[in-house]
Amino acid sequence: MSDHSTLSLFNPLWLIPGTPIILASKSASRRAILDGALVDYSSLPANIDELAIRSSCEAEEISPENIATILAEMKARLVAQSRADALVIGSDQILVCDGRIFGKPSTRQEASETLLYLQGKSHQLFTSVVIFKFGQRIWHHNALSTLVVRPLSAPEISDYLDILGDAAFQTPGSYQIESIGAHLFTAMSGTHYDILGLPLLPLLAFLREHGLTSNGDEASR
Repeated sequence: MSDHSTLSLFNPLWLIPGTPIILASKSASRRAILDGALVDYSSLPANIDELAIRSSCEAEEISPENIATILAEMKARLVAQSRADALVIGSDQILVCDGRIFGKPSTRQEASETLLYLQGKSHQLFTSVVIFKFGQRIWHHNALSTLVVRPLSAPEISDYLDILGDAAFQTPGSYQIESIGAHLFTAMSGTHYDILGLPLLPLLAFLREHGLTSNGDEASR
């Protein structure tokens, strides 16, 4: 059973017999996605310097989509180095508005400035997921979502960040669309899971190709 959350009261749980699944992330939203899908996994944070890596990629004029992939790959690779027996999932997001790249804000001031910049505009969110197995990258998938932030005043943004607290630093744009962040937007295109940070549907399809099954199916064999 996974060590990341309370015991689920629902069955079956989906697993790959003989192969641990590890999410290379401490993201609450990504864990919630896999929890909701009843996938049996554990989570290990991948402590990489995202800001330094992103800045280096920007200096080399690497595309936002590829920056997201590079960050996701580095997270998965780091965890896979110590868990070669496992299938390791890494994921990351890059937000782009008017050609400007945004990552996760590190301070309240940065979060406020980002939301002020995004308000009243359409922007793109690139989400990448990468999988390592036996220490080798075996798959990746990129998703693109487009979102429109409604016009916001500085006091509205301040109130929003007061309520959001430290969760403002977990996603580019301080979204939290699964909760109060829904009040920020007038339109979204793209899969809900992609916007939350993990392209679940293609990920599950890939895992099924590599043996993902319900524990009920496994027990009946």
